[in-house]
Amino acid sequence: MEPGPQPVDGTQHPRVLEHAALQAALAREVEQREADDHREHPLTRDPGESHDEPQDEQHEPGEVLAHEAEPPHDRVALRRPGAVGEARRGPGDDDRGGEGEAADRQRDRDADPPPEAAALEEAKDGCEVAPPGVRHPLPVTLPRRARAGQGPASLSAIDLKIVERIGDVAADEWDRLVGPGDPFLEHAFLAALEASGSVGARAGCVPRLVTARDRGGRLVGAVPLYLKTNSYGEFIFDWSWANAAHRSGIRYYPKLVAAIPFTPATGQRLPVLDAPGVDAAAVTGALLAGVAEVADAEQASSTHFLFCTEAESRLLGGHRYLPRLSMQFHWHNRPERPFESFDDYLSTFRSRNRKQVRKEREVAASHGLELRTATGAELEPRDWKALRGLYRENVARHGGIAYLRDAFFEIARETLGHRLVATLAYRGADAVAGTINFEKGPHLYGRYWGCLADYQMLHFELCYYRLIERAIERRCTLFEAGAQGEHKLKRGLTPALTHSAHFIRDPDFGEAVARFIAAEAEEVQQEVRLYDEHSPFRAANEPP
Repeated sequence: MEPGPQPVDGTQHPRVLEHAALQAALAREVEQREADDHREHPLTRDPGESHDEPQDEQHEPGEVLAHEAEPPHDRVALRRPGAVGEARRGPGDDDRGGEGEAADRQRDRDADPPPEAAALEEAKDGCEVAPPGVRHPLPVTLPRRARAGQGPASLSAIDLKIVERIGDVAADEWDRLVGPGDPFLEHAFLAALEASGSVGARAGCVPRLVTARDRGGRLVGAVPLYLKTNSYGEFIFDWSWANAAHRSGIRYYPKLVAAIPFTPATGQRLPVLDAPGVDAAAVTGALLAGVAEVADAEQASSTHFLFCTEAESRLLGGHRYLPRLSMQFHWHNRPERPFESFDDYLSTFRSRNRKQVRKEREVAASHGLELRTATGAELEPRDWKALRGLYRENVARHGGIAYLRDAFFEIARETLGHRLVATLAYRGADAVAGTINFEKGPHLYGRYWGCLADYQMLHFELCYYRLIERAIERRCTLFEAGAQGEHKLKRGLTPALTHSAHFIRDPDFGEAVARFIAAEAEEVQQEVRLYDEHSPFRAANEPP
């Protein structure tokens, strides 16, 4: 993508950040990725070193959404009801910006602060306190809602509706949109997040689901869209974007995010019904028009499609979104002849890497623990309770945020048991470590890990090796082990590009972000090349 013209000197145009200053601010994104892996390079670690992978994104001490010295209401200036002028144009319009935007921002800065004390206490009750130096945006009343049941005019006989609860859509018709390997877009998973309070106003993540129906009332497409007043649980980081926007006098929250909350797994964000008579291009165009309508109605500063498919990223790039690259580590089955066993899998490793994996498994087995892999349906009530406790323990250990509320585990036991897979380690009758994972069709996804004590190599055993074994047994084609963790490389999870796409309403800020994304993409691709060179898999001409 061409970055466009350079921004002019900020002394002549105060709305525009000087390129060098903005680039320095946005460089925090690169540091954030490094922080996720404890700032260690994976290729220089001791092969026997134990790793403990945090499940949530980490933030550097002192990193805030804006300057500490400024008044609280100016740190994150959300637009208040009644202070909204004419809706700004969204991704589907040609004209962005002008004096109206500057005046809007000035009204934001001049607005009275919300009642801080009571509001902040309510926020603490609804969401875990952030790590030191990181502030939650102060809760304020959200801007006026896009009215449920209303949206842009029908396009080609497609009727759009903004849905504020997944329960307002029948589970069977929603799930007909979902692909064969995605457990997270399913109705039951989204409903569990909502019903447990993990998603909602207190979490700063409010559903604004966009649905499309044909003339017969059939659901033909949807977008899992959320109005957010923070950037927690996204795993494609934009904290520095929020900081840079604030320093330029640009309001960043609220924003719209099309994703599965708290879930860094690739999947469709513009799912369309695969059925005769469905014009996929028309449905997709209507859905994007619906997203733009919500952005205007909510006065969102930006719209972000996170962990979308590569095809969706390319499509969004043709609609004035900025495609962005990031990277994870994924396990892939052998395409031409699926692995028959874990030993068959290890036979493709270089000798030294194969010996390392076997040694790690021996160490994990030496602790005298009972190791078990079980589906949700096979778990007993005490196991579910243990998983909830292990999740909380790991969050506390890393100073993270418990995105999943306790009620999620109770609901998951009833509605997600057929999708959940756990690996557990018991000392007697008590679970001392475990993982929470999800599977559907040919795909397996690692999500959460926790332990009550340190057992060398147990993390590798439960998070990777036992799950790779399960993937092989079930003939899975893909195992995504979640965000973070360069140490996955030596266990056979190789670098894989992940995709997102971003629309920034402010044109000048959008140009600066576009430059950053272009530079970042070069770094990500270079990282992939570097990791590929250190893959544990032997080349075809290497001896076993």
